[in-house]
Amino acid sequence: MNGEGGSLLGEGVSRRILPNVASNLAFMLVNFVMGLVLVPYYISELGVAAYAIIPVATSITSYITLISDSLTSTVSRYLTIDMGSDMTSAKRTFNTAVFGFTCIVVAAIPIIILISLLAPSIFDIATNTVLSVQVMFVCILSAVLISIWSNNFITVMYSKNRIDLMNTVKIVQVLLQIALIILFFTFVSESVEYVGLAYLIAAVVYSVFGFLMARRVCPELRVSRRQFDRGRLGEMLSVGGWSLINSLGNLLFIQTSLLLVNVMMGAEAGGYFGVIVTLISAVSSLVDTLASIFAPIIYGLFADGKTEAMGRVSRMAVKVVGLVMSMPIAFLCVFSVPILTLWVGADYTSLTDVVWATMFVMIGIGAISPAYPLTMVYLKVKVPGIITFIFGLINVFLT
Repeated sequence: MNGEGGSLLGEGVSRRILPNVASNLAFMLVNFVMGLVLVPYYISELGVAAYAIIPVATSITSYITLISDSLTSTVSRYLTIDMGSDMTSAKRTFNTAVFGFTCIVVAAIPIIILISLLAPSIFDIATNTVLSVQVMFVCILSAVLISIWSNNFITVMYSKNRIDLMNTVKIVQVLLQIALIILFFTFVSESVEYVGLAYLIAAVVYSVFGFLMARRVCPELRVSRRQFDRGRLGEMLSVGGWSLINSLGNLLFIQTSLLLVNVMMGAEAGGYFGVIVTLISAVSSLVDTLASIFAPIIYGLFADGKTEAMGRVSRMAVKVVGLVMSMPIAFLCVFSVPILTLWVGADYTSLTDVVWATMFVMIGIGAISPAYPLTMVYLKVKVPGIITFIFGLINVFLT
């Protein structure tokens, strides 16, 4: 292995580990606190029925980002390993991803326009106007497309094990998004279209900031049409396809249920269920952020041929994430009644049994999440994908 690969591994295990952990904790805290603060703020400003369309819109984005996230995890695998062994191959992987994601974004444009136009007639929009809901949907979905394309640069930071910089970019996006929502609601109007506008502006800043940070981390990687590799694209799509099946299964567990509740039971019930979805999303974000610290190290060890060390790191990661996440999850369950009361009000304490049921499952899901990079390392994503998808379908039928 060349010197660059050794340097990457050395940084990941020693010099980079503390900044990465600190930034992960910061991002977890910001994401968790902001997610919890926004729900009561939305409800107090808009009312529970009008608020319900916001989690519906954001859950729709999960379906659009499904393909993107699956391909991003695949690109991260190839790019991290390539950077540890062959920069020429890394340039091909990077540019193949850039132009592949560009095609995805372009193809999704008519889809988001159609979804935005039809949203008011499909979902219960309560007291919101048709135009405000359409504007919110098109802004939020456009923001997602921008973020999808920007993930090319976020992946560079991830692959170079600069998770501290990657998290800095993400924290800026979250904070700007929240600040803009509050400013719009305070000085312009308490209307859902301004939620969408805040998402859109924050996504543009995220894209620019991510590009600048990626150039700083790895100036060798530049966008070049000549570096596009159809063979590499086919290979990544093959792996990403099974990763997509796995992601779709995960999506069917929660986000699909939220849409079904809104359509079948109305906006108010959707608002109550949106509270639970917010909790699950916040905990999932904490788990993913904590687990992500180990993935670049695992990929780096694999590129070095150090499979025994890779196994030890994976086992340690499972124990660390499982133990660390069990404490806040247990606290959330035991004190669910006072937490719900302080968070969204006494009217929502009836959700405590749902909190227990969902958080119990999250402990197991969180513990095994650090092991997922092993399936990507060895390109063994077919069986986990099929199993997750089947159980996701069972959840939809039970709903």
